[in-house]
Amino acid sequence: MNIKHKLDFLCYSWWLVCKEISYVANASFEEKIAENFRLWKEACFTYTEISEFQIDSSVKSALLHGKQSSSCLKYVFDSSTHQPDVVIELGGGIGHNLVRVLNGSFINAPHKTLYVNAECNKNGLSISQDIFESMNYPRSKNILFNYYDPMSSIPELLPLLAGKIVSLFTLTSIEQISYLPHEFNKFLIELSDITSSLEITFCEPVSFQYPQFIPSGLKEQNLHLANNFQHNLNLCELVHELIDQSGISLQSYYPSIFRIKNGLDISGLKLISR
Repeated sequence: MNIKHKLDFLCYSWWLVCKEISYVANASFEEKIAENFRLWKEACFTYTEISEFQIDSSVKSALLHGKQSSSCLKYVFDSSTHQPDVVIELGGGIGHNLVRVLNGSFINAPHKTLYVNAECNKNGLSISQDIFESMNYPRSKNILFNYYDPMSSIPELLPLLAGKIVSLFTLTSIEQISYLPHEFNKFLIELSDITSSLEITFCEPVSFQYPQFIPSGLKEQNLHLANNFQHNLNLCELVHELIDQSGISLQSYYPSIFRIKNGLDISGLKLISR
């Protein structure tokens, strides 16, 4: 992943949203998350070799993130046929998208829903827990999840999802995984087997993987950007395999939910298992 994309990832997925959700915070909350946030930032700077000044400067150009997230969440929930008992985001960072669902009008009864943030970064999970606690919302869980070892999360997910109506989504987190392992399909099939109803929605920049649905010029543009940023290259291939291997079916595909300033399209893939 190149430096520019690392910077975009930090700005879009973490730094800005901490400021965005600060309206839920009071002084004690800010003190509570300060240490986790400091540790997370230090790890990011070490990993990316970029400075805090560079991040602060670039944050100012990242103001569309809230619109992008809201557009994607509207796609996730607009065509849902059931009120979910559980909403789970894979790669949920600090839980900012789940906070938007809880505080928004995306589902009918947001305060009766269990929110599960499945994330690989422990400091991100700690911040997510602090955020939900500060909102006095007890129906939330934060679990470790790794796209490269998804089955390791099943034991913790099983008691939360068994027999439930579940809406699972990703929002530009798979884009960071150039090639998803085939074990990811096994993970989704396992979830389908333990839930009473499972809806899976991917909001990811993968339109070039469905060239028949977009003009050739846009396909080439998206493919160029995906290769440049080392975005995911096999999600749609795994989706086709998943449909062939299970009772999960494709409900809808939307080539462009949102177009980022650089021209990259965030596409929507919705799958359903009953």
